[in-house]
Amino acid sequence: MNTHLSRALTFLHGSLSFLLKASKELFIVAVSHKYISLSIIVALIAAGAGVSFIFEAKTDSPTDQRREVTLLSTNDLLAPEPIALIGQVRSVREANITADAPGTVARVYKSLGDFVGAGTIIAELKNDSQRAGVAQAEAALDKAKTGATITGIGLDSAEDSLVSAIASGKNTILSTYSIIDDAVNKKVDSVFSNATGPQPKFSVLSSNSQFVRDAENKRLQIQSVLIRENKAPLPNDAQGTLQELENLSRDIIQVRDLLTTVISTLNKGIASGSVTDAAIAGYRTEVSIALGNVNASASQVNGAIDNLKSRIAAVKVSTENVPSGSALSADVRAAQANLQAAQANLEKTLIRSPIAGTINRLDLEIGSFVNAAVPLVYIANAQGLEIVVFVSERDIADISVGANVLVGKSIKGRVSKLATALDPVTKKAELRISIPQDAPLISGSSISVSIARNVERTENTTSLTIPLSALKITPEGTIVFTVENEKTVSHQIITGALSGSRIEVISGITTDMLIIEDARGLKDDEGVIVSN
Repeated sequence: MNTHLSRALTFLHGSLSFLLKASKELFIVAVSHKYISLSIIVALIAAGAGVSFIFEAKTDSPTDQRREVTLLSTNDLLAPEPIALIGQVRSVREANITADAPGTVARVYKSLGDFVGAGTIIAELKNDSQRAGVAQAEAALDKAKTGATITGIGLDSAEDSLVSAIASGKNTILSTYSIIDDAVNKKVDSVFSNATGPQPKFSVLSSNSQFVRDAENKRLQIQSVLIRENKAPLPNDAQGTLQELENLSRDIIQVRDLLTTVISTLNKGIASGSVTDAAIAGYRTEVSIALGNVNASASQVNGAIDNLKSRIAAVKVSTENVPSGSALSADVRAAQANLQAAQANLEKTLIRSPIAGTINRLDLEIGSFVNAAVPLVYIANAQGLEIVVFVSERDIADISVGANVLVGKSIKGRVSKLATALDPVTKKAELRISIPQDAPLISGSSISVSIARNVERTENTTSLTIPLSALKITPEGTIVFTVENEKTVSHQIITGALSGSRIEVISGITTDMLIIEDARGLKDDEGVIVSN
């Protein structure tokens, strides 16, 4: 910009000179021709002189062209250069969930952003044949145990059968919890406002006001069922499992009654405002699907109750009539193995969360086909974040667990974990950095980190390192600059080993010196301004 301004002022100065000469010629003309106003000529000359004066004032005014510099203290020079890397923010506890077997998605119980507990069933693949296999294996085991009881098979067989029944019952409880949660909180609540409050309101206009009142009252009543199920601990013994299954059987009756009432109310629905006929039809379809799922769950719960009762009775009979410790027959052992295999096949169709956390990715849609070992759900515990970085073989020796880390521009962290070996492919070691829980970071994002080097120094240590930008190489040798009376002063130094973007200074710098951080383009005795 200064170059262009200088050119403009030069051209203006020439124009003014030309104007003054022209004014003199006009004055001569004015003397010879009286009709030309002498006052006009005088005004032109005065204007030219004034502009010329302004021009001279502008060009003569001095401007401060001194360069602004930053000074480095001895503490800055003693500190080793930190290791700068790019890391990725991750959850301390996270899980990428895959399907154990390929199949078609039959039900999805959770949505993106939902919080799930450890062991929660997120989705279920089509498993009619697997459930049938479990039922057949249970029937075969019953038959084998019946024969074993007659021939003196002991208590161990009955107890093993009871353990299997308890495990099957617990699976049914968890699955039913998810189905009820999906039916009420996801499907039914889509047609309510203030669904979980003390006065839920049916949001679709209906021609039958009694249906609307019934639906609102039943939604209010079902809230206590949801609260009970959320707080109920998962039982571990036979009686506790049986009790919870019977509670669920009663809960299902209430849920089914609510769903039926909502469907009847939607059948009388009237389009109004943003609620169209198509929207009402969509609500009705979703609630009808939920009703079908609840009915299927009711059959599973009743079957689990009957199975558990028969196992409890079998243990009682075996305890009373058969001596403990009798050897199991080959038929019973085979039947038990078949049942365990059938239960394992059924478990492969259930997609569970191995940890408690928030669903951050959900690649599941009802009716879609999924392959085994392909990540479908990503769950992370956002309450605990850390940063993962990979360091080179050259830097790993300078890092130790507990080292201070600057994350981004202001977040303070520490090295919490450091791998003791390099990856054979990348030749880098993994390092993890702990950060405060309230750090404003997002899991999955990238961020810069600066890791303090673990360099031990003694009181006699005099080795200093300076940025390469702080030195200047001249024919007389290598120099750095200090500032005295706003002028640069050069100092010759002897350099040592190079380390990254810094170089060791063997001699030439004293502890009380403040050197200029960037010496590029500077010369001795040059005027400078020291920045604050």
